[in-house]
Amino acid sequence: MEKLFTRFIVVLLLSSPVLAQDSLCVFDLKGAAYLKIQASLEPLGKGSFVGKQSILMLQETDVTAIDASGRAYQLKGSGEYPYKEILKNKVLEKGGSLTAKYFKLIWDEFLNKENDKIVIGGVFRGEIPMIYPPDSAMVLNRSITFKWEPLWETEMSYFFFRNNDTDEMLKLATNGNSLTLYKENPIFSEGMNYEWVVSGDAFPSLENIPFFKFNGIDRDTYESMEKAFAGLISDLKSLGISEKDIDSKLCDTYGLCR
Repeated sequence: MEKLFTRFIVVLLLSSPVLAQDSLCVFDLKGAAYLKIQASLEPLGKGSFVGKQSILMLQETDVTAIDASGRAYQLKGSGEYPYKEILKNKVLEKGGSLTAKYFKLIWDEFLNKENDKIVIGGVFRGEIPMIYPPDSAMVLNRSITFKWEPLWETEMSYFFFRNNDTDEMLKLATNGNSLTLYKENPIFSEGMNYEWVVSGDAFPSLENIPFFKFNGIDRDTYESMEKAFAGLISDLKSLGISEKDIDSKLCDTYGLCR
């Protein structure tokens, strides 16, 4: 999954403890929706926090929200829903413990991003720019499309890819922020360990910059590992999450990617 989803974060002028205790967070959204807070109206998106004084305004929308305890709530259709009404629409009463743990992880992720939004205003701070595949992932694919944040300080991006089993290094330059490697490339095959990094410098000190690592796995290995998440996958499907989005969520959260 692109790590992480496209999010419109609604800043509610609340402290983190208040968010954790008295809010819901939008986990999935299909259609148009808005958040009414007193006289203001904000677009709703994945990662938006819904406080006790908020009203959800749906327009033929499917929205799934979660709380800090790992419970899920779902609304469908059109209408206006105060906070108390949302709480009456709890789903997954028989959901597995892994699903609750997963929602708690997602809640913490969104909460941390909300804090970052308040502190830095969405400005890219020059951290590690790599997006996909995530660090320490297990990746199934005949090809892998590497993705990273645009490097605003330079026109060119320099991609470094190392096979840790053979110590071979591949270096490529591109003026974009993605690049695809195919399994036919001699340096790239299943069952080996790799690492990669992107830099705006054509000749960086590779010993002093952090690489992302991943392992290429075959289909049998992937399917065997996927069985551990069967209950979570079933619960997400019951919420109407598409197979593609479920794959992305497994990749983003657990590093099992295809």
